[in-house]
Amino acid sequence: MDPGFDASDAATAEVSRQLALAEHLPKVKQLKADYEAKLESVSSQLSHLVQSQVEEVKQGRLLFDASERSVFVLRKKLENLHRATKEKGGWAEEYNLLKSVSDAEKNMGIVASYLRKVLEIPREVEELEELLSELGPFNPALDQLPPLNGDDLLWRCHTKAMLVDELCHSLSRRNGKQGREQAGRGSSILQSTIVPAKKVVEREEEYLFNVLRNSITLCTSHPSLVVAAVAIVEEEEDKDVLRENNDENPDPKQYRSKLISTIEESVISRFREVYNPVDGLSQDVGMVLEGFDALLDHLTTVTDDLMICFPPHYRSLLKMSELFHTQFSMSVRALASDAKELTPADILDIVLWINSYSMSLQRLGLEEGDPPLSDALPDLIEAYTETSKGLMRTWATNILNVDEKASVEQADDGTVITLAPIDLFKMVTQQIDLVKDVDNGKFLWNIVRESVEIIMVYIRDLKKRLKERWSEYSWDYLAAMVNNNIKSLELLEEFAEHCVESLSDMYAEGVPTDKAMDGFRDLVKLSVKSLARVVMKDLEGLSSQIFGPEWLEGTTTDNIIETFRDYFNDFADVFTDYGNRLVTTECMEQLLKMYIDAVDVYGKKEKLGEEDMDFLNMLEVDNDKLTEFFGGYMRDGILKKNMGVIEAMREIISGTSEDSIVASYAVLLATHSDAPLSFVKSSLRCNPHFSKKDTSAAIDQCKTVILSRRNRKPGLFAKFGMIDEVNPAEVKPDKDEEEGEGEDGEKKPEKEKSKWSKLKKHIGLHRGDSALKEKVKEKKGKEKEKEKERDRKSMDEPSDATAPSRTGSAASNPPPSTVREMTAEDFFS
Repeated sequence: MDPGFDASDAATAEVSRQLALAEHLPKVKQLKADYEAKLESVSSQLSHLVQSQVEEVKQGRLLFDASERSVFVLRKKLENLHRATKEKGGWAEEYNLLKSVSDAEKNMGIVASYLRKVLEIPREVEELEELLSELGPFNPALDQLPPLNGDDLLWRCHTKAMLVDELCHSLSRRNGKQGREQAGRGSSILQSTIVPAKKVVEREEEYLFNVLRNSITLCTSHPSLVVAAVAIVEEEEDKDVLRENNDENPDPKQYRSKLISTIEESVISRFREVYNPVDGLSQDVGMVLEGFDALLDHLTTVTDDLMICFPPHYRSLLKMSELFHTQFSMSVRALASDAKELTPADILDIVLWINSYSMSLQRLGLEEGDPPLSDALPDLIEAYTETSKGLMRTWATNILNVDEKASVEQADDGTVITLAPIDLFKMVTQQIDLVKDVDNGKFLWNIVRESVEIIMVYIRDLKKRLKERWSEYSWDYLAAMVNNNIKSLELLEEFAEHCVESLSDMYAEGVPTDKAMDGFRDLVKLSVKSLARVVMKDLEGLSSQIFGPEWLEGTTTDNIIETFRDYFNDFADVFTDYGNRLVTTECMEQLLKMYIDAVDVYGKKEKLGEEDMDFLNMLEVDNDKLTEFFGGYMRDGILKKNMGVIEAMREIISGTSEDSIVASYAVLLATHSDAPLSFVKSSLRCNPHFSKKDTSAAIDQCKTVILSRRNRKPGLFAKFGMIDEVNPAEVKPDKDEEEGEGEDGEKKPEKEKSKWSKLKKHIGLHRGDSALKEKVKEKKGKEKEKEKERDRKSMDEPSDATAPSRTGSAASNPPPSTVREMTAEDFFS
């Protein structure tokens, strides 16, 4: 021990460390009891060891004194014999006789010693059996533990067993040196003595190593017994050094090697009781992990209690920690190899346990060895991801199946909804919450990515249903789909924010929700289109009347407007203002498609006569009626833009020159850059002033206008599938443009002016083209007059509300009663 070491200072420092906080004061009583128990145990051990050493010294001193006396007596006899021999030095016969007598006496001594040992073995064996019976049976599984003085009894047993073993070895060695005849005569007697003795010695050795095998259990209840057993091993290790080079002694015991193998077998046996990879998953994973926790408690016992029972040079802590870690690693990797047979909940429990394992070792002051338990994570993560992906895919489909059969519900704001998007995002959010408590790195990132993919599965499935089966759905269900998909955009943003907050900084950037966001935007448009198609389906009979006799009488347009009004009144109660604008705009666009198709069909049948002005007048009347009607449901910019199609149709049908046709087409291109030549052709077929040749020439002039334009954006006509072969508009996936924002003359006059300047440049309008300039000026004047008239009519009408924010749209706060609570148990069932 270091002479400068102060035990009181060390004790003070240790108590200060354990009672560093006020909250630790209640532990004083428990700490005091623990230290008193340990002090008593150590004092008992030291007392026993000192007493044993004193007794051994006394016995050695007595044996030394007896040996001195024997040597003194023998020396006297030898001197007397030498003196007598000198006196009778000439008497050879007497000398030879004396020598024979001396040899005979010596042989008789050897025989007597041999016989004493033969007779002594049974007596020693009997005493050894009595000591073993005092120790009693030892089986911790049956609560058969050694007595309190087991350490003393174990020492005495071992000492007696080693004495018996030496006696047996001595007899066997002497018997082996005799001739075959002599050996044969005494062999049966010798074997009848040695064999039973050897069995008793083996019983003592078995008891000794049974104590060492259960040292993890005994080190807390019988620490002195474990110390005695380890001391015996250490003593025999020292004796083995002498035995290796001395034939007179028994063979080396090699107790230290047996100690290592015994403890290894004990630890491996404990692990196999918890989980045996050979048997596979024959028991509940939760029970296996509870067993692993118990084994970690054993490792705590090893570090706190067992290691002080071993000498430092054994390096027992390092070896035991390596042994435990190796078995933990093998067991966890075996579980990971069967990961596909585990439930997602079991996999999460295993991953959580692996993550806590390193922290447990740190608390014990140990380091994780090789291979680390994290090597099993890839298989577990892959299995969990695949399993949860399949379950969520099934859930996403089931959500839509249930949603189709359920009736729509009304939210607090009056809008209609279904529970599909709420259930969907509740499912994927709970999946994120389950995993983030286990791992917020790569594991959670994989789950986030797969959750987004499940959202895409939901989007694709719903998109397919709306495209193929829209006619099977009621209008209120389709209205709920509009609200649902608008709501889904908000829920997706909240989901993305939740993922960013849950992920570690390394993975928080770039949560892949862009495609899902575009998907929900497309679903909004598709659900709006599907609802508009239901409305237009009621107008199929009226659509065939356009440009017919009923239409010329004005009844067709009035009936169309009344049908729209009925639907729009119903829509006002189930949509927000934003949803209403989307649906009414789509209905208006579908109505324009009816007019475009009607003029195409009509132009193929016959041309108008110059006297057929009723047709053109009716188009103007329709323009005014529809403008007035739709003006109450949408913004002026969108209204003006869309009604420009009918206005352009009328201008082209009534145009009298190529310049007027080109000017009308140029004005249309200013608001609908994707307007195709086919629209001009269909309208010109109805124009009585244009022959086929004139029509072809006018089309060529319009083609020149198209060729001079760049970046024709897809719009209304591209939506109808009307694409030019000459300089076509580049049709790309739709982006989520705010309705009414683009090319609004009232909101962006400078931008509109800039576009008109480019248009003049494209069509070659300059100061010398006076006729064309006058036509354009006249047309713009008419448009301004109509716009002023509409403004006067709408002075007393309230303006449309702006588009809702992402936190205040329809169905953003559905009634609490409509939200089904989905638990982790539901998900994994």
